[in-house]
Amino acid sequence: MQGRAGDAVRVKHMIEAIDLIDTFLRNEDYHSYQKDLKLRLAIAKLLENMGEAASKVSIALQEEYPDV
Repeated sequence: MQGRAGDAVRVKHMIEAIDLIDTFLRNEDYHSYQKDLKLRLAIAKLLENMGEAASKVSIALQEEYPDV
């Protein structure tokens, strides 16, 4: 998957991961988050997925949006 189409899919995946993290953490405080291993693992996996998607975004998109 290359070019703009590939970038669009990767950015979509990153946004979906952010939305899930927001949903999962919305009613959690730090203490409850620390106690919930499943939640911590889920958040870690979503962050990993975001990082992987971000690392595969094209150079052109990175140059167009250098602050992202």
